[in-house]
Amino acid sequence: MYRDIKKFFLNKKQNFISFFLLHPLCGTGLFFFLGTSFYFYNIYWIAFVLSLIWLSPQQKIRFSILFCAGFFYCYFISSAKNIESTLPVQGKLSVTHISSTMYGNRYYGTITFYSPNTHQRTKADCYFYYRQNLQPRYQYRVQGCLIPHPRTSQLKITHCEKSQEMPTLSSWRILTKQKIRKYVFRHIHHIDGAHLLSALLTGNLENSLLRFSFNRIGQQHILAISGFHFSMIVIMVSCILRRFSSFPFTITVLLPLVTFFLLYIGPMPSVIRAWIMLALLYGGLLFRKISSPLNLWGGALIGSLLYDPEYVLHIGFQLSFASVLGIFLYFSLFEHLFSLIFPLKKTLTPSWKERIFFFFKNYYLLSFSLFFSVMILVFPLLLFHFHKIPFLSLLYALFFPSLITLLIFLWVFTCLIHLFIPSWIFCLCDHLSHFIVSLAHYPPILLDYSFRCSAPVSYFLLAYLFTALFIGIQNIMQHHHKKHLIHYFI
Repeated sequence: MYRDIKKFFLNKKQNFISFFLLHPLCGTGLFFFLGTSFYFYNIYWIAFVLSLIWLSPQQKIRFSILFCAGFFYCYFISSAKNIESTLPVQGKLSVTHISSTMYGNRYYGTITFYSPNTHQRTKADCYFYYRQNLQPRYQYRVQGCLIPHPRTSQLKITHCEKSQEMPTLSSWRILTKQKIRKYVFRHIHHIDGAHLLSALLTGNLENSLLRFSFNRIGQQHILAISGFHFSMIVIMVSCILRRFSSFPFTITVLLPLVTFFLLYIGPMPSVIRAWIMLALLYGGLLFRKISSPLNLWGGALIGSLLYDPEYVLHIGFQLSFASVLGIFLYFSLFEHLFSLIFPLKKTLTPSWKERIFFFFKNYYLLSFSLFFSVMILVFPLLLFHFHKIPFLSLLYALFFPSLITLLIFLWVFTCLIHLFIPSWIFCLCDHLSHFIVSLAHYPPILLDYSFRCSAPVSYFLLAYLFTALFIGIQNIMQHHHKKHLIHYFI
């Protein structure tokens, strides 16, 4: 029995070692992430030590260097720990983002000031409220105090005056989003539907009731610009271009297009992740190099942390990368499991009714597989940050993303043809957006319950995520070995 247990653990260790040999960029990203996380959360040394147990001696040295590199990169780059208590500040402020709330405009910006802690000029990201309207194309000279918060410090302004006009990319972004918002409200007459479409196109949701309704049904992630929107852009453009041009030309058009979309949306963690993964994928295809999705994920993780190591404190960063990793590790497992529970029995000559039935059955099986593969890693993070998970999220995940996709496709199509057809064509988007909002506002009362609990202990959260990652790696390697066995016998 002892030999069997030893053989079992040796087999699992070999799978763990082989996984990082097959996906080196994924391992590089993971251990660089552990190093940057250790700078902010000391508990991450446990995950690092547990990972070393399952690695080969060469991998232990390499990944230890990456762990230290992530830690020291944060030490020299990050300014989050420079503000540990309330500081009186006097410096220059640039507005990077504006969102509307029930209390007025909420501004996000970067303040440059002299820090008494580091005895040098320091930049800090902050948010603040101000009674007057600030214009993003100006830089302001401000006085006030900076209050530290876990993710973004709050600036309380006592004095503010214009310093100089400095048109920046942020000011262009804000003004462009404001123009798109006005255009949407001009053509969409239902106010809630206009707020929904404006949020999908700009990433800014200004309606508190709509935000509450989407949180209630567990679909608030749809309103955030992420890889979901990137994939729709890629699908629309590639479907059009591939009919009239070659594949390399399609890629050369898509890369600048998604880059422009990144500059328009702004440096949000989920957007940067999607852009890096697409850039690595299409860049490799141009040079006839095909990379695994896990390597693309690891490359996006490294690129995001190099751009801003403080992203590890961002909830959107954690949920975005965890959900994509869950899909890559567990989707095939759940797809196989649901296909065994609900097998698709096709006939040689199916009727049109059977074809429709098979289509919807396959669609819902894939939707269930996608939902559970995402939740396997996101579930503890949601409990840790929000302390609840609505049961309605499972029901709405089956059809809500498809409705949102249809709405965006219909809006783009309508905007393209409205020059030739009267403006009443926008009524289709108007009614569809109103219908989607109604579904969010009035969910089934019998299912309107949530799983609630207090925030899980950090040690439990870390242990769960490490276990889920370990099991997912074993699942991937088992699937890899089966595929090679099939090729061998063929």
